[in-house]
Formats: sequence, C-alpha cells, structure tokens
Amino acid sequence: MVHSSVVSKHEGDVGLLLLILVVAIISSVVSSISSRIDRRRRIKEKIDFEAALRSGYIPPAWLRAPERAAARFGEGAIDLWSAFVEPKHRFGGRHPVDWNWRRYAVMRRDGGRCTFCTSTRPRLHVHHRVPVASGGCHALGNLRTLCTVCHKRIHRAIRIEDKREATS
Repeated sequence: MVHSSVVSKHEGDVGLLLLILVVAIISSVVSSISSRIDRRRRIKEKIDFEAALRSGYIPPAWLRAPERAAARFGEGAIDLWSAFVEPKHRFGGRHPVDWNWRRYAVMRRDGGRCTFCTSTRPRLHVHHRVPVASGGCHALGNLRTLCTVCHKRIHRAIRIEDKREATS
C-alpha cells in the first residue's frame, strides 16, 4: 500500500513536467515561425536591395556600410554597385555619396595592401592618382590604396612640386 502523501508529491512533479513540456513546445513553435518570417524578410530585403542597385540607387541604410551589405547580400552586391551606381557618381567635387563603396571596392581590388610599398598597415587610405582639383575624377581607375606613410609622402611631394612651379 502506497502512502497518500507520496502519491500527491509525485502528482505535483508530473504537473511540473507537463508544464515544462508545454512551454518547450510553444517556444519551439514560436522560434520556427520567427525564423521563417526572418528568412522571408531577408529574401524580400535582398530582392529590394538588388532592384534598388539596378535602378542606380543605394538604400540609405546601406549607403555607409558596404562591408555589411557585402556580408549580408554577398560579393554580388559590390558587382551590382559597380555596374549600376558607380558610373553616376564618377564626376563632381569632394567625395561622392557612395564614397564608402568606392573605398571598399578599391581596397578589395588592391588586396588590402598599399600599392606603393605593399604594406598592410592597419590604416589604409584611398588616394586619387589625378587629384579632383586638377581635373581628376572618382572613377575606380583613378583611385588606389596607400598606407598613411606613403600617402603623406605623395602629398608632400605634390606640395613641393607646386611650390617650385609657383616660384618659377
């Protein structure tokens, strides 16, 4: 014969186990639904992003973050940008609105190294071969990756040359 206090004690454990099982099932269902929704949202976002790039427009959320866009949408995002958006901003003063994309594309092309000394210093710059002030443009062919030291040397040499021309 089983004592009644022992039976009632085990009934409480069964109820607790059932409650834990129900919570786990609900949690699993909610997680599954949210992952499906997230997957659908990402697919739609990618389609919207590609359509925007094809029309020559970069969504503001991705304008300053080419590395994140490439990580999220793949390297094809950079190829789409260079085919459809880049040509629209080659000419003009100062840095174009898609400067971060240009910088990312040039550094990727140059392998993350200085094209002058092949250094991989932590701070790399993108330099205009022909300065915009001298009629150069922002085309990828006119841009190159330089380390801080080489960039300073080149600009110092340009300033010295300009002073010589001014005194002649």
